[in-house]
Amino acid sequence: MNSFEPIRLEEKQNGFVLGVYGRTYEFIDSVMPTRITTVEKSILYSPITLHAMFGDREGEWQEFKYYIVSYDEEQCVIILSANTRKVSPILVTYAGIL
Repeated sequence: MNSFEPIRLEEKQNGFVLGVYGRTYEFIDSVMPTRITTVEKSILYSPITLHAMFGDREGEWQEFKYYIVSYDEEQCVIILSANTRKVSPILVTYAGIL
């Protein structure tokens, strides 16, 4: 493995794909990864889902959006939102995803 590999960011319709050190993280219409690939194989059985409970009712995440705050070969900061509320910033560094 090389000592350094630049982060890759590819914008897609309704989402984006991040890549670092042979692993890719795909976020399509979701605030959670819909696919994680390593060594060209998907390591998720199915997309990760996040269920929101409001009392006894289950909420449905809608209006997925993402905002690229900053991006260069060493770091990528993206804020994801759904239901028009900020959900989680994602910080990717040259060492992986946090």
